[in-house]
Amino acid sequence: SYTSPTQINAIAPDGISGIATVVVERNGVRSPVATVNTRRLNPAFFAYSQRNGRYIATVAADNSAYIAPADLFGVSSIGGLAVRPARPGEFVVAYGMGMGPTNPALPAGEIPPVREGGHPITGAVSLTFGTGRSVTPLYVGLSSFAGVYIVVFQVPQLPPGDYEVVISVDGIASPQGVNIQVAP
Repeated sequence: SYTSPTQINAIAPDGISGIATVVVERNGVRSPVATVNTRRLNPAFFAYSQRNGRYIATVAADNSAYIAPADLFGVSSIGGLAVRPARPGEFVVAYGMGMGPTNPALPAGEIPPVREGGHPITGAVSLTFGTGRSVTPLYVGLSSFAGVYIVVFQVPQLPPGDYEVVISVDGIASPQGVNIQVAP
């Protein structure tokens, strides 16, 4: 779905699990074979690249702001959207990948058609903040981009600070170390 001299974003085909080999070919030139471990679920949040990817890629559900530390990008707004921490009680949308099959099912790499109710994942989900504060997401499923999932949730009533956010799908947890910043 994206290539640059230093990065390739691709969506693996359905039905792959275990050890797989990957070869990249461009203009008839093939890369060395890379061996990768695959699994059916590999939930993870996208993170802003600033500050070593410490902050989860999140927007306010009303599309008024990027949810991040106010100084994360060095500007107070981007494209007319404010840059600010989350507010307790507000609804936000986080972006992720690897959260598994949906209902209705959709083949890997296919752009989800518009559908009332979306394309929610079929797995059991838990979402935790910091030291175990659980939140029930309103929606976890595919976005309108192939392979990109959204997690819609209400920010819990928490004191100001950075809170690690972990999503688990069918008991498989996302990597630790991504945070959301909450302000008063």
